[in-house]
Amino acid sequence: MTPKFSTYSRPGPNKKLRYPLSPEEIDILGDLDNFYGAWSHQEAAAALGESRLAVLLAERILGMQNTEMGRMYQLMARGRMSVFGTADEARSLVAQLDRAYMRLSMMQLGWSYEANDGVNPHYKGLAELFPHLGLREVNTNGQYAL
Repeated sequence: MTPKFSTYSRPGPNKKLRYPLSPEEIDILGDLDNFYGAWSHQEAAAALGESRLAVLLAERILGMQNTEMGRMYQLMARGRMSVFGTADEARSLVAQLDRAYMRLSMMQLGWSYEANDGVNPHYKGLAELFPHLGLREVNTNGQYAL
């Protein structure tokens, strides 16, 4: 019988933790790193619960940083080792905060990333044209930033 692992996890460093991550937590923390960048306190508490958040901070799986946006939680190197089996190719903590800032700002403004649906005549495909610049087109719902 072959063991079942989460989408992100490989066997190894997670077993050495005093309080190992569950497969669900591995998926949640993998999404944090791949999609969210960092969580606000409310997001972290909703995803993990206050008590488990405290354990993951004590285990140094997550790190906490005070920012202008408030308290933000990020996946640290030990967390990447437990989730991905490696800490290679990690985004910097600043890049993680940038991603979270963009996500939270867009959410507050009600904006969304533009999809290449073939309908919008203003879509330029900037991510494909300039892949190394990290550009993303945004649907501002008719609003614009000053």
